[in-house]
Amino acid sequence: MVKRLALALLLIGLLGGTASATSVRHLRSDSTESRIKRAVAKTKYPKTLYAIAVVESSLNPHAVGDGGRSKGLYQIREDLHGRVPHDIEGQTKKAAKMFDTLVKQYGYSNAIRKWNGSGEETKKYRSKVMLAMR
Repeated sequence: MVKRLALALLLIGLLGGTASATSVRHLRSDSTESRIKRAVAKTKYPKTLYAIAVVESSLNPHAVGDGGRSKGLYQIREDLHGRVPHDIEGQTKKAAKMFDTLVKQYGYSNAIRKWNGSGEETKKYRSKVMLAMR
């Protein structure tokens, strides 16, 4: 929070007091997006993990879903998979390891479906991820 405030104040000073909240948010999201891209680039399935993060959290590393059970970029359920790291790199490493395990068990295409659970709705989920990969 302090870093964000400092960045906002710095931008306002550099831009002669014309920086808006929108421009500060835009810079922050660009930074988050680039950090995510760097993190997934170190994995075996960079495009897939990036697309999963888009679909699951809209690239929000602080996202919380499923009534508080799923957390982070990849919406990992802590009750099933243990603690989700707070940082982008840690979340991505955990997700990459989990996805690699799913690929070994079910094959690539079914691994995408399994990321979202089981049942018919996972077919739609796989389609969303594949679309996000384009």
